[in-house]
Amino acid sequence: MKKLLISLLFILILLPSINYAFMEINCPNAVLIDASNGRVLYEKEAYSQAFPASTTKIMTALLALEKTSLEEPVKASATAINSVPSDGSSAYIQVGETFAVEDLLKCLLLVSGNDAANVLAEHIGGSIGNFVTMMNEKAKEIGCKGTHFVNANGLDDDNHYTTAYDLSIMYMYAYNNYPDFERILKLSSFSLPATDITKKMIEFLQIQIDYFLKKNHLMVILIIIHTVLAEKLAIHQKRKIVL
Repeated sequence: MKKLLISLLFILILLPSINYAFMEINCPNAVLIDASNGRVLYEKEAYSQAFPASTTKIMTALLALEKTSLEEPVKASATAINSVPSDGSSAYIQVGETFAVEDLLKCLLLVSGNDAANVLAEHIGGSIGNFVTMMNEKAKEIGCKGTHFVNANGLDDDNHYTTAYDLSIMYMYAYNNYPDFERILKLSSFSLPATDITKKMIEFLQIQIDYFLKKNHLMVILIIIHTVLAEKLAIHQKRKIVL
């Protein structure tokens, strides 16, 4: 996601003096725009509708930056987490965990976390459905004419589409109006902080150890420690993001 957005930014700021008439691009949809004045320098099916996939998260991030503060706490609900397919991109957020909006934006833009998108959407809109309505309203407000969203993360749906030109509008709007959008995209790594779920895991481990110590069940204690620590390590390794 980060590489895609940086590539799009690079395209938008290329010098307009270059001759693009014979440019060959393999992708089916493309647009090259002079960022200083909005003039289209090159386009290939730029106004044709296509699935946006994870670039949907540009609009999700844009609304998060517009409607919240970075330090605002957000709790992940079961609805938000369990509605994300297990085989998609994920930040491995656990049900009940609380993160600041900034941490969720990092998960959204740098990891392309579908779970982070849903958690932010539900927090801002009250429900994911309401947030999607806000996405479509914002798209129209900033000048997008070929876009329609049905989710906050970009999972394929026949009614979920945009155009290369509309994506450039969304990106430049976020880039020009929210400095934190650019700042987060420039990060080379980040780690999510410990949460209340992590602390509860440790507390549970201690209670179990104390109980079986009284019973002199050393083998059970070792099994508990191994199981809990293995789970904690797995989550930690998945969350230690280096780009």
